Amino acid sequence: MDSDDQTGTGHIGAGSGRPPAAPLQFETGSWQIEIARGRADDLHRLEVPTRRFARVHEVSAPALVLGSRQDPREVTGPLPDGTELAARRSGGGAVWLAPGAQVWIDLVVPVGDPLHTADVRAAAAMVGRAWADALAPEQTVVWDGGMTEPELSRVACFAGVGPGEVLLDGRKLVGISQRRNSAVSRFQCVAYLRWDPEVLLAAFSGSGRARSEPRSEVLERLSSVLRHGVATLPGSPPATRPITTSGDVTDLAGSLVAHLG
Repeated sequence: MDSDDQTGTGHIGAGSGRPPAAPLQFETGSWQIEIARGRADDLHRLEVPTRRFARVHEVSAPALVLGSRQDPREVTGPLPDGTELAARRSGGGAVWLAPGAQVWIDLVVPVGDPLHTADVRAAAAMVGRAWADALAPEQTVVWDGGMTEPELSRVACFAGVGPGEVLLDGRKLVGISQRRNSAVSRFQCVAYLRWDPEVLLAAFSGSGRARSEPRSEVLERLSSVLRHGVATLPGSPPATRPITTSGDVTDLAGSLVAHLG
C-alpha cells in the first residue's frame, strides 16, 4: 500500500534489508532452541523450521506490531521516535515491543508430531499450561473461556483474553497467537517485563475498529483494560519466577519445552 493512500502514521516497514545477527542455537531433548536478535519486522520474517522449535526474540528497536488482519491505516496517532510499524502473520490485535520490555518466545510444533492437534483451542490450552507450569502453577490460571472483549482485542492483543492465555491475579500475563500451515503450528507468545499502555493508546487514539459504539466509549474501555488488566513478570516474587536477564529468558524457554514434552 502506497503511503499516499494512508492517513495518520500507519505504514508497515519493509524491514531493515539486513538479516538479524546470526542466532545462537542449542538442543534440549527433542527441541531446538534459538536466540535471535534484530528489528521486530526482520525477526517476523525469519524462516520457521519443520521440527520442534523454540525461538527467543530480542528486539533491537521499539516496534508496534500489527496482527495479520489489521489495517495500518488504523494507526492514526503518533508513535515515539525510532519506532517501527511492523506486521506479523498471526491474528489478533497490536503488540508493543521494546528492547528489554518483554519476553517474546515462538513455539513451533510440526504436523504429525504427537504434540500437534488440529483443535486450535486445545493447542492453545496446551501451550498456556506449559507457560503456567514454567512460571507459577499455583498462582497462574489458564483461561478456558471464550474471547473476552473481542472488539477491543482486535485493536490491542492485551485488551482481551483468549483461550489458553495465562492470567495472574485476574490480569493477562501471557498472550498467545497462532499461525498454521500444512507443515507446522506456530505459537507466538509474549509476556511483559515492563508494561506501558500509553504507546498503544496514543497510536489508536482515532481507531474506528469498534463501529458499534461511539469512539469515545471505545477508547475509554480500551484505556481502562490496558491500564488495569495486564500483569507483568516477575510479578510479586515469589508469585512467578524472576526474569531479569537474557539468561533467565533462555532458561524459561528451556522450561517451556520441557513442560511441553
